[in-house]
Amino acid sequence: MTVDPDSARGIDVSAAAVKKLDVIPVGTLFLSVVIGTLNRHEDLLRTLRYFANEETYRPFEVIVVDQSDWVDPTVRAFLDRNSDRFRAIQLSERNLPKARNAGIQLAKGEVIVFVDDDVEILPGFLAGHAAAFADTGIWGATGAAFEPGARKLVSAQSLTQKDIDDLNSGRIVMRTDFAYDTATLYGCNMSIRRSTFERIGYFDEFYEGGYCDDVEISRRIKLSGGRLRYTPAAQLVHYQQQTGGRRVNPVNSARYIRDHVRSVVFVDSMGWTSIFRMFRAMVFSRHAYRAGRMGFYQTLAFWQAVADAKREFNRRNKNAK
Repeated sequence: MTVDPDSARGIDVSAAAVKKLDVIPVGTLFLSVVIGTLNRHEDLLRTLRYFANEETYRPFEVIVVDQSDWVDPTVRAFLDRNSDRFRAIQLSERNLPKARNAGIQLAKGEVIVFVDDDVEILPGFLAGHAAAFADTGIWGATGAAFEPGARKLVSAQSLTQKDIDDLNSGRIVMRTDFAYDTATLYGCNMSIRRSTFERIGYFDEFYEGGYCDDVEISRRIKLSGGRLRYTPAAQLVHYQQQTGGRRVNPVNSARYIRDHVRSVVFVDSMGWTSIFRMFRAMVFSRHAYRAGRMGFYQTLAFWQAVADAKREFNRRNKNAK
C-alpha cells in the first residue's frame, strides 16, 4: 500500500460507506468457515449462532474442528439441527494449525475463512471477506479484530505521519475504515483462497500453540507473489479468553513461555543476540519479576523452547540439502 499524507487526510470515508462499497452479489464465491475449538463450548455456541441466525451472505458452510476433552451435548444438538450447513470433526491432538489444516481438507469453498472460537462476529462479516477477493491478485484477507468494548475504526483523516509510514511498511495492521494492502493476516479473522494452499502448502504445524502460524503463512504468501488485503467490513470482537484453547495457562506459566518462545524464535530465525535480549525482557528483568515470570521453571521453559526451535530449524535445513 502507498499512502500519501495529504491525499489520505482528504479522503472522506466512513465505515458505513465502506460497507456499502464492499458488498458483492450473493453467490459470487462459496465460502467455507473453519473454526478450531478447545474446551470453549459457550463461546463456540455464540459464534455458531451468528452464522446460523444472522449471517446473510450465501453460499457458505461452517466446519468445526473440535479438540476438546469431551463433546458438549448442547453444541452437538445445535450442529445436528443445522447439519445442512454445519459439519464437525473431532481431533485428538491439541494443535491449532493442524485443526485449520483438517478444516481445509474438508472445505468445499473457493475461499476459506478462519475465525477463533472466542469471538463475536459483527453483521456483514462474510460479505466483507468475499469483497476482498474481487481482485484476483488478492490471495488472503484480514478484517478488524476489536478488543471487548472497542469498536471504532480509524478514519483516513486522523492518520499521523507515523501511522502512514507504518501502513506503508506493513509493520502493523491498523483498524481503518478503508481497505489497503497489508503484510500480515490476523489469525482470529482471516481468509485465504483455496488455490493459495494448493500453491504454497498448508499451515505449518510446528506452531502448535497457535502463536505465529498466521505470521508464517502471511510471509509465505508474500514471498510467493501474492497480496494480502485488509477489509474493514469483516469485523469481529476477539475476547481472547484465558480459559480453554491453548491459553489454558496464564502468561507467566512455563507452558505459555515455551509455546510462545519456540514460535517466535523459529518464525524469525532468531540469532543468539536477539534470543538473549528476549530472555532478559521476558524472564530476567524487573518487569518479569513483577509479572511472576522470573523462576526456575520459566527459565527452563525458555531455553527448552529455544532448543526446540533450533533443532527444527537445523532439521529442515538438513532435509532441504
